[in-house]
Amino acid sequence: MGRPLHKLHAPESSCKTVCVVGAGVSGLVSVRELLREGHQVTIIEQRDGIGRQWLYDDGHGVQSSSIYASLRLIAPREAMGFSDFPFYAKVVSDGDSRRFPSHREFLSGVTETEETFDAVVVANGHYSQPKLPAIDGMDTWRRQLHNQSYRVPDLFRDEVVVVVGCQESGKDIGLELTKVAHEVHLRINRPAVEAAEGIMGAGLGKALAKHANLYLHPQIDRLQADGRVVFADGSCVVADMVIYCMGYS
Repeated sequence: MGRPLHKLHAPESSCKTVCVVGAGVSGLVSVRELLREGHQVTIIEQRDGIGRQWLYDDGHGVQSSSIYASLRLIAPREAMGFSDFPFYAKVVSDGDSRRFPSHREFLSGVTETEETFDAVVVANGHYSQPKLPAIDGMDTWRRQLHNQSYRVPDLFRDEVVVVVGCQESGKDIGLELTKVAHEVHLRINRPAVEAAEGIMGAGLGKALAKHANLYLHPQIDRLQADGRVVFADGSCVVADMVIYCMGYS
């Protein structure tokens, strides 16, 4: 007798059961591509919905977002969409039609994408471990926080605030605080005069001229028990709060 014929089929190893951790934007892309390849995908997310960092909250949860209330995108819509799902402005009364919209507008686009995919993209992201400087005295100094925990400026009304870092979040938060704080002292990575006149000068120069309560300083040398923040040039200020806008590890 001849050998029985066998039906050809793809090997079982070609279909994997995949666990995706983190329901953020990169997770959405990953899930879509995995499903296209025929894999079985399970998504695990610690938060209550999709969006990961873009899911704004009040900052009191165990797994909270790093988004502050006034944050807007620094990249235009054209760069934030996907080939199959462009990030168009919505023609609705509560939408944000600006080319550089708010985080809420971006989250709404992510949510709609999840519904279209019928799955959630999962990724644990890289905005969860705050980066902090090593400053003499910071272990025992009074009120300090990383911008991951910052949400709204009202908590700092009439206070003297030192903002450490002058990248996007540092400039955003520093300028926002000038509306309510008594003084805002922005720590930058170069001498104050050089920064005001150099490559960062156009924006910072205008900000200094517009806000009489905004000051630029060099690196912090130490934090003292009496509340003083001492800078590398020997100047100092008695502050109520230090906010670290140093990014993430």
